[in-house]
Amino acid sequence: LALVVKDVVLNFLIQTKAAGWKATEWNLDKPDWKGKLRLISKGRAAEIKLEEFGSNKLYASCPIETYPGPAVQAVVDSSRYFVIKVVDESGKSAHLGLGFAE
Repeated sequence: LALVVKDVVLNFLIQTKAAGWKATEWNLDKPDWKGKLRLISKGRAAEIKLEEFGSNKLYASCPIETYPGPAVQAVVDSSRYFVIKVVDESGKSAHLGLGFAE
């Protein structure tokens, strides 16, 4: 079991694209959400959990089956920002822009 926790994570609601996300197209000064990222891996399985500060309430979850793969993708213009594919309990998915505070 491996665990990584990053305390200040910035989340941006973005439009779905086939490829080529650019962080500069997001409103980087005003993230839609701030919280904590928890990366959990056990064996070959991994999951990114975005959690609320203080309460640790789950905001979004990104299961990772393969890396590199569709669950986590780099943006084309930055090494600090990524796009993750989150999936809710009903199976609906969305793409979120993700970055880390300096």
